[in-house]
Amino acid sequence: MNTQQIISSSVQLPYALIPTEKQWESSENRGLSVLESGKSQRLIQQAISMIQSAKEIICLQSFLMENNPIIEEILVAQRRGVRVFILTSNSHLANQAYEEDESFARESYIQLLETQFKYQVMLRSHESFHAKYILIDPNTNPQGMLFTCNLTKKPLTENPELATKLSSEQVKELFAVFVYHFWEVSGYEQTTSKDFMNVSPIKQYQLPALKNIFLTCHDTEKCSLKISLKEAIQHAKKEIIISTFGFDIDHDLGKLLMQKVQSGVKVTVFTRSRSKAIHNQLSKLAEVGAEVFCQENLHAKFLLADGMKGFLFTANFEKHGLDESMEVGIALNSQQVGDLVDIVKGWENNFPYKIATSISLKEMKDKTYACFENQKLEIQKVIEKQEKETITANITLSKLQERLRAKQNRPFSKNISEFVIEWEWKLEKYGKDGDIVKNLGKGIDLMKSQIEIQNKDKNKKPEIITKHWLRVSNGVTGESILAIKDKELLSLSLYF
Repeated sequence: MNTQQIISSSVQLPYALIPTEKQWESSENRGLSVLESGKSQRLIQQAISMIQSAKEIICLQSFLMENNPIIEEILVAQRRGVRVFILTSNSHLANQAYEEDESFARESYIQLLETQFKYQVMLRSHESFHAKYILIDPNTNPQGMLFTCNLTKKPLTENPELATKLSSEQVKELFAVFVYHFWEVSGYEQTTSKDFMNVSPIKQYQLPALKNIFLTCHDTEKCSLKISLKEAIQHAKKEIIISTFGFDIDHDLGKLLMQKVQSGVKVTVFTRSRSKAIHNQLSKLAEVGAEVFCQENLHAKFLLADGMKGFLFTANFEKHGLDESMEVGIALNSQQVGDLVDIVKGWENNFPYKIATSISLKEMKDKTYACFENQKLEIQKVIEKQEKETITANITLSKLQERLRAKQNRPFSKNISEFVIEWEWKLEKYGKDGDIVKNLGKGIDLMKSQIEIQNKDKNKKPEIITKHWLRVSNGVTGESILAIKDKELLSLSLYF
């Protein structure tokens, strides 16, 4: 939406999203070890190839799900005898919109349950399951992928999302986590319809000690994801780069990032252009020197420290993701770190917005910027504009003087720095001269006349009204513009 913003030399915006005139371009065709989503569907093809090799078991977890090529291939595998187990969130059945994936349709999820999952897969859920990954034959030929995206249609092709293949050690450990969550943590199981029944822990599995997988989970002693990210941030000497959908400046990691910026460490953040993550959150980080790039669909989550250490994970930088939900993350190997650094360079060059702080509208003349109106991103164009006010009315001299005095203290819009005021007074012709009250100079006399107004009720006396008016002589000059006819003032326009 394009709107216009009046220029001001004094007003400063606390922050604004400045267009870069660029658009995100996926790196999906470059053959990197960190896969990026995109229209060519390379990420989807990698997942499908892995699924096609499955012989015994497929384990899938995704917070949101819709029918898509990956789901379709999993069902093909099931029909050839591969057992399929799925973990998801039971909050899907609530009739609500998900800001994390606004394209998600509850109806399509219900259809997926009723027409494709029923009788085919074993599906359990818990409201806190937020991780996204797939595991193939973890006991015999371990393969797997960790995703930052939900397995819904739009994120796999249109959002800046990331995924990477898991090592055999990571697959085995994550399978142990999956088994524990499936049998001991999940609270509901799909029945032979879209409905779910309550299930209880079977008390046969425990969450194992993990070396290659980082978690956010209900077992606080095993919540290693936040600890690992915190240590990486603390030890960073030169540069920290993060990508996140959500951000809380008051969270432990938010405060730590603020401290690192203030200590001189370069901090770069990639985020979605949404008010909740930016206003009074990442905008505060930008105020102290962090670089913040925005894109309207970004959902990927990662951290890079000094270009040497990297993490890919499913949690946002806020309490729900790092302290309360059930999330998964991994440390990237050296090749994955290097490829992610290359992806970041591309994002720096082609993300459509960058946050700037303390923006003077005077400096933005004839330029555009974006800001949030009712939590929606609106495009503003800064133009130079004069405000003109025209009032037409009969007025007494005292009222005219009041308006002239009020001109000095008139409460203009805060965005106005230059203005022109035009007052136009239409004065009646009285048909006869009145009495001169005062000569105002420059050929203008203040006159007084008494006008007799007949009352509609003939039994009542006429009303006598005294009016003050201006009489102007021909040849009057000056800064004021006077319209003169028959030596009487028809209009008066005053310019300041």
